Amino acid sequence: MITGTDYPLVLKAAHINPDCQEAENPQNGLLLRSDINTLYEANLLTVDQDYRVKLSRILENTSYEDLEGKNVYLPRDAHLYPSREALKKREEKLISLGRR
Repeated sequence: MITGTDYPLVLKAAHINPDCQEAENPQNGLLLRSDINTLYEANLLTVDQDYRVKLSRILENTSYEDLEGKNVYLPRDAHLYPSREALKKREEKLISLGRR
């Protein structure tokens, strides 16, 4: 959703809210390249309610810095878009680490 990578071997499904009872709901997931997924799981990168990438300050001066503010690729069907409410809650975890 962030890099546009289409090679299945390097893609991973990330849960926005892993504790959600509807964890398998498409609105609770992001399809991410494996390195981006690692950063997401570590709360160093997230997607905000406007579907833009937000980075922790820890990633300043790294090759990931150019992702800040990038719009993510969304499904054609708006019913499958990630939940804005879930993204807002997830973003709070990034804020605790500091962000730009």
